[in-house]
Amino acid sequence: MNLAHAIACKLVHELVPKVDTHEFYSNRDSQKLPYNPWSYIVRFCDDSGKVIVDILNFLCHPTVLHAENIAVSTDLIGGIRKAYNQPLMILLGECGDVSTRFTRKESSFAEVARLSQKISEQLKNGTWQALSGDELSVQTLVFDNTYHPSEDQFLLKSQQKLQLLVQQDKNCQPLLERLTNRLKQSTQTMHLQATIVKLGELAMIFLPCEIVYALGKELREVKDKVLVVGYTNGFLGYAVNQDAYEQIAESLISEIPYGQADKIFHALAQTLLKLK
Repeated sequence: MNLAHAIACKLVHELVPKVDTHEFYSNRDSQKLPYNPWSYIVRFCDDSGKVIVDILNFLCHPTVLHAENIAVSTDLIGGIRKAYNQPLMILLGECGDVSTRFTRKESSFAEVARLSQKISEQLKNGTWQALSGDELSVQTLVFDNTYHPSEDQFLLKSQQKLQLLVQQDKNCQPLLERLTNRLKQSTQTMHLQATIVKLGELAMIFLPCEIVYALGKELREVKDKVLVVGYTNGFLGYAVNQDAYEQIAESLISEIPYGQADKIFHALAQTLLKLK
């Protein structure tokens, strides 16, 4: 079952209210920092009412196992799908700064299974409500930006800070090396394509980046029936809001420059507002 097939089916339900899954993950840097604790499910059925697939918009970086574990694994994605016990497609949303770091008991396959079972059970606690309309439309927005990493004062200052940190913590060395390579580029062109699929009153936004909480929040605040989906149509790295740019290490090696993500998501929010 692929998304195109699912969209061709009759849409009959959305999960309302949203399912609270806060106990299974949190902001990855501190449990006191904000994150989206909800999960969103849309169900597609055929004309007879038979369930074809449920689509879960899951807002947590889906890893329990440590990077040192080199076994082939689908980790939390595969675990939830197995425990859900019916066709389930998982679309990851604004999970760039959200993880199971503070909520998992350990990093093991047993913990993957435990969390997956708990999350699956929680997902089934919501109440189904019909969505109206079945008109399908697809809109593509393109954002291009050319800039010069070697002249980026923000990156140059970050490089100096990392050079000092490496003296205290060698684990920062790989990030410093990637940032140094980025600074060697005289010109970098960002080409970001966002796709908005509208199906009745439901909107789905697909983006080629790893999205942080604050940016996803801007989209969800202008439309309640929306799925925000990252890691699609390519991958440009992290999309980080300007206020958090220096706080999230991956932003230093993202192809989305400082300040650009705010402009892109503001434009997307304005587009959502105009949707009927």
